[in-house]
Amino acid sequence: MWLRLPVGRLSWRSHPEWPLQNTDRHPTVAHLFVQVPQPAVRNNAMYYYYTNELDSLHPSQIEWEPYRSQEIQDLGLNAMCEVDHNMKALLCPLVCFYAVEFLLCHRVMRQFGRRQRSPPLNVSTSIDLHKLDSRKNKWITDWSAHHVQHNQH
Repeated sequence: MWLRLPVGRLSWRSHPEWPLQNTDRHPTVAHLFVQVPQPAVRNNAMYYYYTNELDSLHPSQIEWEPYRSQEIQDLGLNAMCEVDHNMKALLCPLVCFYAVEFLLCHRVMRQFGRRQRSPPLNVSTSIDLHKLDSRKNKWITDWSAHHVQHNQH
């Protein structure tokens, strides 16, 4: 997000050194940014300022393909990006605490220089899917079998 929007964008480091010497680990894009200082203002004031700035953005101010810059290209691809390569276009529900949402890779394709489908796929996580909770549904013992209907996309 820092690369795409000019609002709240962090500063670039000048010639950051990578402290690890492992050949299989390379820095990621986050390594290029200077650490963010903690603001000395009230949170609600910062939120108001930030949302106002976001609301005033024009499409021309957004970097639609942020990973094409030379600084990022020079990083190369981290080996961890190739782990589970066969799952890169997976469309399945993700469960994080109380929220169930689909992993929607097609929504971020343009950021990586890929052609994004228009109109985008319409994938809905139904209310019934959101109601499922391992604490309230102890009768479900095989969650993979129970969710097979949601993995048919």
